[in-house]
Amino acid sequence: MSQVAEKRNGTEEPASARFIENLRAAPRQFAETMFRTGKVRSDRTRSNAVFGNVFLHLHPVRTHRWSLRWSTTWGLGIAALSCLFVLVATGVLLMFYYKPYPDVAYLSIKDIQFVVPTGRFIRNIHRWSGNMMVVIVLLHMARVFYTAAYRAPREFNWVIGMGLLAVTLGLSFTGYLLPWDQLAYWAITIGANIAQSPREVTDALGVTEWFDVGGLQKLLLLGSEEVGEEALIRFYLFHVMILPLVLVMLMSVHFWRIRKDGGLARPVDADRRLGPPGVYPVFTEAPQKTYSLAAIVKGRTPNVGSGPEQTVPSMPHLMIGEAAVFMLTIALSVALAALNNLKPLVLDRRWAVAFGFGLVHGFGFASVLADLGLPRDALLVSLVGFNLGVEAGQLAVVCLFLPAAFLPRRHWVYRRLVFAGGSAAIALVAAAWMVERVFDLKLL
Repeated sequence: MSQVAEKRNGTEEPASARFIENLRAAPRQFAETMFRTGKVRSDRTRSNAVFGNVFLHLHPVRTHRWSLRWSTTWGLGIAALSCLFVLVATGVLLMFYYKPYPDVAYLSIKDIQFVVPTGRFIRNIHRWSGNMMVVIVLLHMARVFYTAAYRAPREFNWVIGMGLLAVTLGLSFTGYLLPWDQLAYWAITIGANIAQSPREVTDALGVTEWFDVGGLQKLLLLGSEEVGEEALIRFYLFHVMILPLVLVMLMSVHFWRIRKDGGLARPVDADRRLGPPGVYPVFTEAPQKTYSLAAIVKGRTPNVGSGPEQTVPSMPHLMIGEAAVFMLTIALSVALAALNNLKPLVLDRRWAVAFGFGLVHGFGFASVLADLGLPRDALLVSLVGFNLGVEAGQLAVVCLFLPAAFLPRRHWVYRRLVFAGGSAAIALVAAAWMVERVFDLKLL
């Protein structure tokens, strides 16, 4: 009745005004539905933010202080993940120009190397990140073995890690054929012959006619008896689709089991060696839900019987450490790629979607916000604002520099001074930046 009276009296708010008000409220409502926990103000809200985010949920809500020590893992796991992010970003850019056909595969690599702007630099970053990932994964496995972190209750995760090592080596092996040059051809030929080596045993036993395991392995690998068109398209499919999907699935299980197995392995006397914590966890806000105690059952997970006294919130302590390792890894790959521009470190080994690569690069360097003393409660907003500013600045630099660099690209001044000098400057700045962060020095 009141609404009818308002309509008769003409006091109802106009539809246009309600529409404008809804438009103004839409960004706030969208942010509230996306981040239901609200602003991060205390340990409780930090825990709720991690627990309620699909990406951050792979982290534990709280992390043991022993796991935050650099000497515990040297950040090798996060470094390997950082290499994967760089490989995905640069690999997508290379896919815009690479053609997986025998007649044009080699020519497309030469186009990337000498025709596509920044193609050589992007390919070098992709190559060196791949080499770094193999080495880092091997070092990570060695660290886990020599610290006995594979023992109970982490045996299953050790097997998953071995699977991740095999997939990493498979990605490196399948990418070797894609340049379609003489080195790639004969390297894969040797690899296929190694896969066929069990035929020697079956030949000695006289059962090759009925049980030819070596021949089956070579056929599955090449699709034929020799390296050709079938092998190239098969290796390309393995490299860009099948093995990356297997890698992501195994990595998800690997990270989840680290959390469910009680976090990273630590000595029995870790609490005594750490000493008493400076600040005990205090939840300053009242819980938003209450529960009734139905039963008390002693579980079997490693966290049973352990309290939160020696733990700190994963946000921001663990995430700042991960971001630091991330940007160190990216800086190392950029330095190696810049050095490779000056002098190829591996023999015979540039305008696409640079925004994607710059975004990954920007998130790696976003941890410098911690050095600026910005409030940690606004870390997410600061990260988004930082990366938007980085992308806008990089786009402005490209718009100003690219026309000036494109015209004199064939002049000796550009080749000797700008290209060589710029690559050397990038390598020196990246190396100095890494030394500053690793050894806590001030060089620049």
